[in-house]
Amino acid sequence: MKTTTKLILSVCIGLLTFSAGHAQPPFLVQAPDSFATPVLIIIPDKTVDWRTLDTGTTVKANFYYVMNNTGTVQSIVSNNQLIPEHVKVSGKLHVRGDATSQDPKKQFEVSLHKKTKGSHFLGMEDGGKHWVFNDCGAVDVTLMRNVLTFITQNGMGQYAPAWKWFEVFFCADTSSITNMAEILNNHYRGVYLLFDKIRFEKHRVSGKYHKKDPGASDAIIQINQAAREKYYPLSWHVAPASPAEVYEPKLDDLGDTSSVYTEIDNWYSEWGKRSDVIYRNYVLNSDTGVPDSLLRKLRTWSDYQSFATYFLINELAKDQDGYHKSTFMVKRDTVCYAGPLWDKNKSYGNLFNNPDSTSFYNTPSGWLYKDGTKTKNPDANQSPQWWSAMLLDPVFCDTVWSQWSRYKTTLLDTNSMNSFIDEQVRYLSIPTSTAKNLESALLRNNACWQNGSNLTLAKYNQQVSELKNYLAARILWMDTALPRLLKKSGFSVPPH
Repeated sequence: MKTTTKLILSVCIGLLTFSAGHAQPPFLVQAPDSFATPVLIIIPDKTVDWRTLDTGTTVKANFYYVMNNTGTVQSIVSNNQLIPEHVKVSGKLHVRGDATSQDPKKQFEVSLHKKTKGSHFLGMEDGGKHWVFNDCGAVDVTLMRNVLTFITQNGMGQYAPAWKWFEVFFCADTSSITNMAEILNNHYRGVYLLFDKIRFEKHRVSGKYHKKDPGASDAIIQINQAAREKYYPLSWHVAPASPAEVYEPKLDDLGDTSSVYTEIDNWYSEWGKRSDVIYRNYVLNSDTGVPDSLLRKLRTWSDYQSFATYFLINELAKDQDGYHKSTFMVKRDTVCYAGPLWDKNKSYGNLFNNPDSTSFYNTPSGWLYKDGTKTKNPDANQSPQWWSAMLLDPVFCDTVWSQWSRYKTTLLDTNSMNSFIDEQVRYLSIPTSTAKNLESALLRNNACWQNGSNLTLAKYNQQVSELKNYLAARILWMDTALPRLLKKSGFSVPPH
């Protein structure tokens, strides 16, 4: 029986049993021996049930990968063994994600062994030790929303995580790369997206901290409503700002009594209060007459270029979690920088995740930083007060307008974004042209992680079209509405 026929039968059987309530994805997909993507084979050092793995379990494993950066089909098997050109590294991984950890297709956080941390993992140009395996499809079935965000932020001159598609095999501890037939037939787990974990590392977030010199310490700050014990909680979180924590340095690095954390906490309180005074006295009242002395205090401790870029992309995405979850900022000396942007699977009018087409988050109009409400009740807002305060500063508004004017005909142009999306879909749709199998990475992934929505190729294409339609409408709305928004600060918007 040919591999393609086996694939179709196994998927059909899987769908039937799933609909009867007797099976959950992943469904058995017998993979080919040739791929147009990089391929990663993970063999744990002990028995692991990848289906039920939870966030509290760390798995040590060997990672075998074959780099393929050409976009052409290449065989990974020779005489039933993984080809000699493969690379082996060791490390550990665990399930990540607060809301998605129980999904069948899990996300993973990966830490490579110290001896291999400089390796260019899966062909990543800048290397590194800490990585994320993004689930690709559990929430965003187009697979495009995170990478669209990353390339936009990076193109606007800021760091964004480097990324790469790959196909993965989560194997048994008894599996061996000397028996590739067993691996190909039983352990395929679809397309994942590799990207940088946010860290102070070369080629990633610039900055450093000093265990013995708290006044010179930088920090990565995370705003996240589900703070974890491994992060140091910051004391200032006056509504509408959500609680924040020190994402790096971690408690494991310094311990919770370190004077470094006291210094960071004092800095964050001072920075937050600068916007809160403006918010309480002016945003919640008239939106006018803010003394320049108050704006200067906020301005001198905030990098407006990064905040303007973050604001424009976050508003374009209209992310349900935008501004108050998975939100990062960086302290460098006394200055706060916005970003990097993170976790945009639910954004850009995601009708698969939120089928209500009339939902505020799916409609192209309305400013996200106001949470779609007209009330000035701070508890109704989801965005911290510094966004409203900055939008009353003509200097910030000038920076926003300059960024929008510069990129709206290039990176933020509908045609440019559509071309990028089409390029990625084509890449994931390259057929594996062997005698055994003519399936693409995209179709293999859809078959492996089939769910109750019966995601056919036609439905996938529909989701991609809906993403493009949202982008076109949202960009048009922002181009019209942005001048009105910025004029409130007294900024003179140039002729539009």
